[in-house]
Amino acid sequence: FSYNRRGDVFSFCRNIMALPLLPASHIEPTFRELTSRVTDPALKKFTSYVRKTWITSAFYQIATWCVFNQPTRTNNDVEGWHRRLNKKNNDEKPAFYTLIKRLHEEAQLLPIQIKLVSEGKLTRYQRKQARTNQAILFNMWEQYIAGSISTTRLLRQCGRVNGPVVEADSY
Repeated sequence: FSYNRRGDVFSFCRNIMALPLLPASHIEPTFRELTSRVTDPALKKFTSYVRKTWITSAFYQIATWCVFNQPTRTNNDVEGWHRRLNKKNNDEKPAFYTLIKRLHEEAQLLPIQIKLVSEGKLTRYQRKQARTNQAILFNMWEQYIAGSISTTRLLRQCGRVNGPVVEADSY
């Protein structure tokens, strides 16, 4: 199947990738609805993988990867934290017990960081496009909670906002 061309397969895959943006209790029924019409053998193989790995997995339970109504976190957020941790260790690889000590120190900071974030005193840098997309997602989630849009429409719109970008010459 060809994902790189816009069409049914592209839309289907984008909807599958947008499932984490739905409420946890709506993910499995929506997945079942999406996959009920699949006839292509390659897509059946793909949906089987998604079902086993993400939908029915005891290890990756839906509630752990559902991000409905949560701020978007990016790789940059994690890299910034990792860079700060490395600076505390003078960019050297710490011994195991030193690392445990540093991680414990980080954990001790969480209550004050949570307080500062809730008071709006601790913020993070976010690119304009990421802020715009975040605002659009929260707006759609509010509409969904209010009952103004359906699950199908929320999924489709979230896929458009949060989905991959395909180059113009690819389709």
